Parts: sequence; structure tokens; C-alpha cells
Amino acid sequence: MADQGWTVDATAHTITFYQPPANGAAISVKQYAQGGINATAVWALGAWGPHTGYPGEVEYFAGRLWFAGTDDRPQTAWTSKISNYSSFGKSVPTADDDAITATLSAKQVNAITDLLPLKDLVMLTTGAEWKIAGGSNNVITPSTVSFSPQSNYGASSLPGLVVGDSGLFVQGRGAYVRDIGYQFAVDSYTGNDLTVFASHLVQGHTIVDWAYQQTPFSVVWAVRDDGVLLGLAYMREQQVMGWFHCDTINGFVESVCSVSEGTEDAVYLIVRRVINGTTVRYVERLETRFFADQRDGFFVDAGLSYDGRSTALAPGATMTLTGGITWMGDEDLTLTCSTAIFAASNLGNWVKLYADTVDANGSPQTVMKPVKITAYTSATVVTVRPVGLIDTALRNTALTAWDFCPLTFSGLDHLEGQSVACLADGNVKPRQTVTSGQITLDAPAAVVHIGLPIQADFETLEVNALGQESVRDRRKAITKVSLIVTQSRGAKIGKDADHLREAKSRRVSDGYYNPNSLQNDLIEAYIDADWDTKGRVFVRQDDPLPLTILGLIADVSVAGG
Repeated sequence: MADQGWTVDATAHTITFYQPPANGAAISVKQYAQGGINATAVWALGAWGPHTGYPGEVEYFAGRLWFAGTDDRPQTAWTSKISNYSSFGKSVPTADDDAITATLSAKQVNAITDLLPLKDLVMLTTGAEWKIAGGSNNVITPSTVSFSPQSNYGASSLPGLVVGDSGLFVQGRGAYVRDIGYQFAVDSYTGNDLTVFASHLVQGHTIVDWAYQQTPFSVVWAVRDDGVLLGLAYMREQQVMGWFHCDTINGFVESVCSVSEGTEDAVYLIVRRVINGTTVRYVERLETRFFADQRDGFFVDAGLSYDGRSTALAPGATMTLTGGITWMGDEDLTLTCSTAIFAASNLGNWVKLYADTVDANGSPQTVMKPVKITAYTSATVVTVRPVGLIDTALRNTALTAWDFCPLTFSGLDHLEGQSVACLADGNVKPRQTVTSGQITLDAPAAVVHIGLPIQADFETLEVNALGQESVRDRRKAITKVSLIVTQSRGAKIGKDADHLREAKSRRVSDGYYNPNSLQNDLIEAYIDADWDTKGRVFVRQDDPLPLTILGLIADVSVAGG
């Protein structure tokens, strides 16, 4: 019993625990005269406890609750009875639905690190990967349970992930990622090194946390030990696999998780930042990339949003503009809201008014005009001046469509002293530094996103072939680039990071008050060309705008070709 943390003093008839009672006393065993009591041999030391350890892995599979890997028995698995998760009992004689205790027999003692519920239950250990199998019908019972080796890579202590019909795990040294899935051709579980083409992202580092986001994109998010967030776009059935890394200004990512919310899986991060000289930790959420109105695109880090549209600020409330004669900019008008919305601090803010009407040709159109608040009367009444001529459809009418547009935005204390990016009504604003928890824009805006700037870079590999002939060692120049994009704007394109030009995106149809429209076609750009052996193209997005590249076509000239 000494190897279990107990000691026995035969003379004193006492048992001393490895962890004694609270008062420090030993438990005394009273001695009876021989024959005074009936001895028993029916006793057992619990498999789990403070001195033997508790299971490090748990899983549900085949109607059983599985536990595996204690400090004392690192290669043992325990299961409940079938469909009775709280019972670990056994029958005499043994029944097929009895609880199971099974220990892996291998050349080395390799602790169980995880259980993956795939077609079979796959057991990951520090030295190999095993399949837990049953009898002829693969039904796992106390008499048929067996372990079958599948590969010998070994897994780290980081729990594995199940992605579709495959499993992903980090190898024992904590850097390289492998997948594992059933292959009918070999009747075994096999896989590949998923970092073989991106070893520079993991060499010298370990992955300390990860999570799988299934919808809308199949992405594995992994946290590196230096606080960098990695992403793996992974679809095994389509043979799609690609790594990328995400940098954040003044941030160290510590943890990641994925939570199903509505129509998407939301990714949450714990990010450690130093703000205004103080170390803080924020729970940050990756925003969706899908939006109907480009004003809703959120492309900043640790940011906040303001939505002054009537549907968000005061649903159902109306604005009525009265008191006009000329309805021009030098005339004071009265703006009345059906609900309390105004404050004395609103001077200088705008209210944009909208109305549906028809143009001179009888075609439907929406007209909009802003008015500037010049005096405060009450929470429902202010004096305003028009910014331009007020359309007839906006006069003396209770309007349900309107935007409340502040000039100053507060509540940014969590970014005090930081240089922030801002997207206001779809327009990129100059960088500002947060002071006293707020910033002031150069013009009022209704929908605003403010946060740490993001810079996304994309660079092609060298041009290597032209038809069937290699041109890797020949001098070449790229003068024109065509990007196939969707819902994109603001791409900067060049031969390298020091020679970038922003692609033109403004269209006549965009209108005076509207931002540049998003593009869903081909972006063509002429770039500075040098004759060299590289032949690369560099694309950057450093504004809080969307950029989704579907393809890149380069116009290449090759020396001697």
C-alpha cells in the first residue's frame, strides 16, 4: 500500500494517509481479539483520488461515458455502462453492457492525451495514435475491447479537434499539426502534416490553444505561444488547406474559443494589451464578414460601433421638419422628434432626413438632405439649418427614415492613448489618438466604427513558368495586375510594399453624399515595373474596408521571350 501513498504501522495498528485528516492525526484501527470479528477480503482502493490522480480526458462514444489517463494509470481507460453514465458497475457473470476498464499495452508508457470520436474512438497518446475497437460487429464490450495502433507521431496535451469526419491534433513537441481520418483503401486511420508548406509559422513555437469555426468558413484558429493568432482554412474533402497569421497592434492573444451564434460560429479571443501604461485583458469577438450595407463593415481591432439610424436608435420614431420659407441653408427651421432623443450637447450634430419619391422621369428614388443642429429647445425639439436646399418630400412631413449623426464619439476609454482607425458612413477617416476616451471627426456621421487599425498583406510567389518553359532564372517585369474581387474596396497594389498604388474605385453613380461603392468584378491596376528575377505582386489593405480576392492575373514580360 505504500506505493499508493499510505503507510502501515503494524505495532500501533494505524494507517497514515499521504494526505492526513485536517487535524493532522492518523486514523486508528481498533484491534479485536482473534475470532472477535469476521475478516473481509472484499475491499479496494479507488482508481481515482487525490493520491492516484483523476482522468485527464473524457468523451461520450457508443452509448458510454469514457474517462482516460490518470497520474497513476496514464494508459488506462474507464467507461460507464451503456446508456447509464453514472454507473460503473459490473455483473457476475460479465454482461456486454457492463462498465469497462482497459489498459493499453505498448512498448513504451505513453500517456493518453485525448479521445477523438470519429468513425471509431481514436485514442491519442504522447507516442502514438490508437483505435479502440470491439468484436466482429465492432461492438465494444468488456470481453471484446481492444487497441489497434494506427500511427506513431504522438500528440501534445492540447485537446484535439474534430473537423467533419477527421481529427486534428498537435504533435508531441507542440508545433506541427496533423490530421487523422479513416482511409478505406488501407482500412486504417492515416493523415498528413498540415504545416509542411507553412513550417515558418510554427518552427520555434508551440500552439497553446485552438478552436474550430465551422460556419461560415471552415477555419481552425490557433494561438501561438508568442501571442500570434494563426488560422488554417481546412476542408479535407476538397483538399483545401491554407495557413495565415493575424497580427494585432499592441496585443498578445492568450486564448480562443468558438461559440455557435445564430447563423454563424462566433470566435472569441482573450487579448492582453498595454493601454495607457496599464496591462489589461479584453474579450474580443471576430465580427462577421457578411453585410448588406457597406457602412456595417467592421474591420478594426478592439473596436466599438455607433449606429444612429432610426431603426437602431429609436425604432418607430418620426422626425418632422417645419417653419421653412426658402428651405435654404441660411434659414432656421424647427425639427421635432416624436420621442425624446436630443440633448443640449448635440449642437453641431447633423440629422439626415430621407424620403421616397419619384424623379422627373417618374422613376422611384430616395432623396436625402442633412440639417445641422444650431439650438436646443427640449429633448424633442431643436433648431436646425439645412445643408443645401430641402426637397419638397422632406418638408412638413413625419419622416420615419432618418439618421442621427454626432461629431464627437466617446466611450473609447479602453483605447486611451492609442492611434485608431475610423470608418464613418462608409468613408475612411484620418487616424486619430484617443484622448479622454473620445475622438472628434471632421464631419458628423451616422454609422461609425472606431478601433485599432488592421493591415492585411498578400504577396504572390515568383513567376515560375510560362507555358512549359521555366522562367524562374530569367529577368521579368509585371506592368499590369488584374484582381478578381467581391465586395471589395481600397486595394493597394504594387511590385512590393514600398511601391503601392490604390486601385481606383470611385464611380459617377456613387453620388455626392455616398461612399465609393464596393466592387464585384475586375480591378485593373498598372504598377511600377523592374526587370528582375522575382516577378512578384504585392497587395495591401490598411484601411478599415473589405477586400476579398478571388483571383489575380499578372501581365508578365520575360526577357528573351
